[in-house]
Amino acid sequence: MKTIKYIVLFLTVVITSSCEKVIDVDLNDSDQQLVIEGVVQDDVHPATVKITRSLNFSQANNFPSVNDATVIISDDAGNTDTLPLVSPGVYQSDSVLPLSGRTYYLTVQTGGKLYTSKSQMPFLVEFDSLGMDSLSFAGATNYSIIPYHYDPAGVKNCYRYKLFVNGQADKNILVDNDDYTDGKNVSRPLFTDQEMEPGDNITVEMFNIDAAVYLYYFSLSQSGAGPDESATPANPVSNINGGSLGYFSAQTKKTKSIIIP
Repeated sequence: MKTIKYIVLFLTVVITSSCEKVIDVDLNDSDQQLVIEGVVQDDVHPATVKITRSLNFSQANNFPSVNDATVIISDDAGNTDTLPLVSPGVYQSDSVLPLSGRTYYLTVQTGGKLYTSKSQMPFLVEFDSLGMDSLSFAGATNYSIIPYHYDPAGVKNCYRYKLFVNGQADKNILVDNDDYTDGKNVSRPLFTDQEMEPGDNITVEMFNIDAAVYLYYFSLSQSGAGPDESATPANPVSNINGGSLGYFSAQTKKTKSIIIP
C-alpha cells in the first residue's frame, strides 16, 4: 500500500509542476545541505526567512545557522526589500507589504550559490468557527477538533492547520485541499496525538497556502519527516530552485480558540 501511495505522489509531482524539485537526502551522507524556510504572511508577523544547514540522521536537531546570506524578497508590483539578519540564521523585515493575489519572489545568495523561489499569496478564506467532537470508550474520552469554514467556489484552495493544546503545539503536519470540497462548507476533523480533557484551551491557526507549498507539506507528512516545521531529514517536494531543502510561502492566517467543556 505504501508503494502505491509513493507512486501516486510521484506522478502528481511530475504532472502538476515543472519548477518543483524533489531533493534527495541521503540519511547517511555527512554532507550538510542548505535549508531555507521563508514566510510572507498577512498579519503583523514580519516577513521571515530562516536559513540553516541539515544534519546527519543520527545527530540532534540543533541545526547550524547560516549568518552570511544575502536575502531579498520582491513582488510583482516592483517592490524589493533586503532582509537583515536579526538573530542566528533568521532574516526579517517589516517592510514587505503582504497582499492577497500578489506574487512574491525570494532570492538567497550564500556560499557562492543562488537559490530562488516564488509564491502567490491566496485570497483570504474566513475561518468561521472551531468546534469539537468526542468519543468515549472504556472510560476514556477522545476528542477531535473541527475547524469550520466555507471554501470559495471555482478557486483552488489549499490549507495548513496548526493545533495548540494549552499553548503546546501539536507535532502532526495537518494539511488539506478543496479537491472534494470546492464551493462547500468544510468541517474535516483534525486529529492530534496530544491528550485533551475538559478545561483545556484549544487553538487552531488556519493558513491558506498555494498549491506548491501544500505539496511540500503533504510530501513532508508522507515521507517520515521530522516533526512540525522541520525540513529534514525527509525527502519533501521543495518549491525552492538551486538545490536547497525547505519552502517559501506567501500565506494568509486566521485563528480560532475554544475551551473543552
